[in-house]
Amino acid sequence: MRYGLRKTTTDDIAGKARVSKATIYKYYKNKEEIFNEVIEFEAEELWKSILKAVDKEKTVREKLRARFLAKIGKIHELINFYGITRETWKEYRPHIADVRERILAKDKELVLDILSLGNKANEFQVDRGELLSHLIVVSLQPLEYPWELSDQEISLPHLADFMVDLMLNGIRKR
Repeated sequence: MRYGLRKTTTDDIAGKARVSKATIYKYYKNKEEIFNEVIEFEAEELWKSILKAVDKEKTVREKLRARFLAKIGKIHELINFYGITRETWKEYRPHIADVRERILAKDKELVLDILSLGNKANEFQVDRGELLSHLIVVSLQPLEYPWELSDQEISLPHLADFMVDLMLNGIRKR
């Protein structure tokens, strides 16, 4: 991430890994293949963090909140998966698009499962779970990029509480 994918060389990678360039080429065809494997690893770490956080919670509200906090919090820790800037987004997008789509699909299923739990527990009634799951997941995607939250004066936990309350209670006057 320091130099960007385009400017990083296989020599740079070999040096940081403290192996020879020949060793790199024994396992990988090029630097893009290395980057793609790192992205796969980080995506799996992200998903494990989300599931672990959700599984710890009992209520639907807390599961939704834990999912939000784990996803956004872990994403901001990942160096390669989301550690990009507005300027380098076009360079990295082709390498992370497939992985992001898989995470998106898993995330929608997870949210749908949480919503189904809420229906079963009579906490709320969701008639179009797939649509609501999709809307919840995609509406929060901009927050996955660190630059979208950098100038906000609200903490991530407060933002999570606000978003979950908004999802569960709406904006209708009571």
